[in-house]
Amino acid sequence: MEMRRVCPLMIVPDAAATLDWYAERGFDVVRDIAPDDLHLLVKDGEGFAQVMGAGEAYAFMPAKSDVPIGTMSGWFYLNLDDAAAFIDSIIDRVEVVKDEKFEFGRVLYFKDLNGYTIGVNQIQPLS
Repeated sequence: MEMRRVCPLMIVPDAAATLDWYAERGFDVVRDIAPDDLHLLVKDGEGFAQVMGAGEAYAFMPAKSDVPIGTMSGWFYLNLDDAAAFIDSIIDRVEVVKDEKFEFGRVLYFKDLNGYTIGVNQIQPLS
């Protein structure tokens, strides 16, 4: 069994700027899936995160409007087939939160332009 990737929805103030930021760092971007301001960030052929502008997100789920953008109690992991190559491709273009070496490999934590912390991890089989 392998650890699966997650696909959270990130509420952002400017969807276009967010999509451009991720595209410049090697993500594929699928724009305007239904509803119109819902987008998908893709890496290694799988969805990593959905992106939605704050206006549409808060109209859809008003209770979320009380949570500041970019805050949550944890962080997102991007589990990749070749994490080392991806880390090398972005390390000089992101705000590094932590660059940690574990027994199972390296994990880079970085902030995106909205304040979300993303951990880049080599996909691992689960025992």
